[in-house]
Amino acid sequence: MARRCSAARRSAIGEWPQDSLAFNLVYQTPYALATACCGWIILLAGRRAALEIALAGLYGLIAAHFLAKPFFATAFGVGRTPSEYVASSYAIASQSATGVLLIAAGLLTLLIVAQEAIREARRAAEIDQLTGLLNRRGFDLACAPRLASAQAERDPTTVVLLDLDHFKRVNDRFGHAVGDEVLQYFAALLRLTTPEGALAGRLGGEEFVIFLAGAPLARGRRVAEMIRQAAALHVTPRLPPITVSIGVAEIAADESFSHAMRRADEALYRAKTLGRDRVCVARGARLKEIQG
Repeated sequence: MARRCSAARRSAIGEWPQDSLAFNLVYQTPYALATACCGWIILLAGRRAALEIALAGLYGLIAAHFLAKPFFATAFGVGRTPSEYVASSYAIASQSATGVLLIAAGLLTLLIVAQEAIREARRAAEIDQLTGLLNRRGFDLACAPRLASAQAERDPTTVVLLDLDHFKRVNDRFGHAVGDEVLQYFAALLRLTTPEGALAGRLGGEEFVIFLAGAPLARGRRVAEMIRQAAALHVTPRLPPITVSIGVAEIAADESFSHAMRRADEALYRAKTLGRDRVCVARGARLKEIQG
């Protein structure tokens, strides 16, 4: 198709003087339109990160370059025949500039593709493939800057550990495929019940975690209780009933995240020993039971 258009264009202007403005405008305009369309498509593609905007701008510059070429050709002279054009200093400068711009666009495109590949690889390394939640590595990486910022501002933060009760029985009785569906269902439930801005992750197996920035202990307890009740009341005919035991700990201003996680884990263990399907809250070395 492109060859036919090019042939038709050459046929239409073949008899025109090569050094005329009309000849060069007709010759260069399709290139300008094509590169301008490339830039416009990039802007319409959705994600407009810095590199994408730079590439769109570069295509716009290339389009402007093609539109400017006829005027420079007329001003500096390109000869009336192809052989005279090839021998002109304008041809060397014009083709060199075009080559540099197109190579730059190609390199920038490769950089965007490489960046996207790295982003996807990082995402795959930080996301739990079964549930779509953050995995342990992704959760730790996402939490670190938020916790540091909250502690610097002395904002309260809370960590919530959740463990599905008797999950091994689900796998043994219904099979691992159903067990996977239960995990996926619970992950979806966490997305629906956790407040905006919270981080939710799967630590492994049937254990999950939530990080609540700007949330004191009382709010973390309310969120945990809401999740516990939602899990106990789920009405999914295909899946067996589930309950969840939960431990909640507010992170002290001078406390490390790992220490707060240990306290939340102790609260979770307490919930398990008291009969499961309940929330236990850690207050320093003390534990308080919240019966559901």
